Amino acid sequence: MTLRNPNGVTDFGASNFLTADGLNALFHVTGTCTAINNACYGVPADTLVAGDLHQFVATTSTVSGRRAVITDGSTVGIRAIAFGPALATPNVSGGTGGTPPWVARATGTLPADDVARGSLHLRETIADPRAIMMVATRGWFGSGSAYDITVTDLSAASGFTAFWTLRRGATVR
Repeated sequence: MTLRNPNGVTDFGASNFLTADGLNALFHVTGTCTAINNACYGVPADTLVAGDLHQFVATTSTVSGRRAVITDGSTVGIRAIAFGPALATPNVSGGTGGTPPWVARATGTLPADDVARGSLHLRETIADPRAIMMVATRGWFGSGSAYDITVTDLSAASGFTAFWTLRRGATVR
């Protein structure tokens, strides 16, 4: 697997195998990669059945703007993938007034290379931290490059407890 990394960030990779029956296996984790070419392991082509899928996931180590690239195919072969440009820092705001404390919103603009989805991960910086993750597809954002991801207020949902959410006044990253 050739990882093209124009911004010089370290990255991590994992080779996965997903079967037609819905099972999956982790073949290999690359750990920290700074090399351009990395091994990617898989099942030999002559033993595959229709619907089997190999997947390689690479992520950057940049906490404030983590990027991921996922490539897949039925057989393992030589592939080149790239992370693209660094992300711009999003505008993040929290709930105000009567809004529940876990309602947070991130807005910004995605680079043209990031065509699949955007996600917002918020994690408290205090002991026993709580975290929230929201994911939205490019289709949800519409045709432009602007995004607006808002943590959903689930307080009216049956069985929901506020213990699962961010605490009022907690600093998050």
